[in-house]
Amino acid sequence: MATFSVSSPAVSPPPSRSNRWVEYVVGVGVVASLGALLFCVFRGRIMRKLREGRGGSRKGSVKEEKLLKLRRFEFEELEKATKNFSREYLLGAGSFANVYKGVLESEGEIVAIKRPHADSYTSLDEFRNEVKLLSSVKHKNLVALVGYCEETTGNVRERILVYEYVPNGSLLDYMTGRGGRSLTWRQRVNIAIGAAKGMHFLKY
Repeated sequence: MATFSVSSPAVSPPPSRSNRWVEYVVGVGVVASLGALLFCVFRGRIMRKLREGRGGSRKGSVKEEKLLKLRRFEFEELEKATKNFSREYLLGAGSFANVYKGVLESEGEIVAIKRPHADSYTSLDEFRNEVKLLSSVKHKNLVALVGYCEETTGNVRERILVYEYVPNGSLLDYMTGRGGRSLTWRQRVNIAIGAAKGMHFLKY
């Protein structure tokens, strides 16, 4: 799935204690409800796109893979970039995958590395279709895909996505006030509108 980026908002005076809890509950509720609604509306269409081409031949899959203008990373390179996927580099964890901050040893570039859990993909074709779809998506409200890793060592299958790194923190950080971050109501509305535009873009 695509990941939404959040630009660093202008610093605003912190809300009073009496208003902070109300703003937090209402703000989280609004954004969560909007996100759930948009996901339900477009989930079917997005998943259909990911599964397109499953019946293609192996030769066709290899040809499509070569056409992708993405960097193919070695698993060892991503291990080094995250210090063997240590908790120190963990940015977020979910039911589908964990996301790590990675520093590429060769050029010192910082990236976000999304490592799915073992049962997240039903087939190699599903992963390749997702890479193909994400590589074609370009939008200011969506984090760009930099590359991927596809390796099988023994019984372990690694299917990893590498995204551009967004240094200003996650939307959750701003919604919860983590790290001294805060949002005005105008900023929250703008984020909701931006998320809606990004989801609408994925529709097509």
